[in-house]
Amino acid sequence: MDRFEEAVMAVKERADLLRVVEESVQLRSRGSYHVGLCPFHREKTPSFTVRSDRQFFKCYGCGKAGDVFAFLMLRDGLTFRAVLELLAERHGVGLEGVFARRGGSAGGPRQDVGAVLARVRDWFAQMLQTAQGDAARAYLAERGLDGATDSFGLGFHPEGRALGAFVARQKLPREVLEQAGLLGADGYERFAGRLMFPIHDDRGRVVGFGGRVLVPTERAKYLNSPES
Repeated sequence: MDRFEEAVMAVKERADLLRVVEESVQLRSRGSYHVGLCPFHREKTPSFTVRSDRQFFKCYGCGKAGDVFAFLMLRDGLTFRAVLELLAERHGVGLEGVFARRGGSAGGPRQDVGAVLARVRDWFAQMLQTAQGDAARAYLAERGLDGATDSFGLGFHPEGRALGAFVARQKLPREVLEQAGLLGADGYERFAGRLMFPIHDDRGRVVGFGGRVLVPTERAKYLNSPES
């Protein structure tokens, strides 16, 4: 597990979703869960629920769901990084070495690279919802994260050479994917079969990806691509 994931897990262990939600939502206990009026849409009958045991919220009216990160991103319009920094400061979690700072201008080629990687991120997200992503969705459900895929931009990289085929169909610049470590010069796809999560820079642009294996193998459990 790299420093980024360590920090996220440390924050999630210390930040109580129920307390965060109660800062802005009046909740009533209903046994194993709490219920209140959804803060994300107008309603008269409470359909917003919080499960303390799973650290998970879901509104059965508008469908919004997720963990403490997703809640604050939706409520306050913050980026994932901003929420991480906010909660880390609140709960005394150090973020040294978590965010790599790299050079490069805000426009020109870098902007194009970000757009290409954003297309790939969206494709990974689509693949997560297909039959090929069944195991990845089950993995997320077991950890109570099945409702947070949209908030975090999670996706799935299918086995084989599906990414290369997608790049060819969409006429995306292959060299960008090679520089990002997603494709090898020989077509090898080192993240195949992994749950994928995008890595963003300070401006919210996709600069790389992390990937986790779903089934224990001799391969590294976690991989991170070079940031572009």
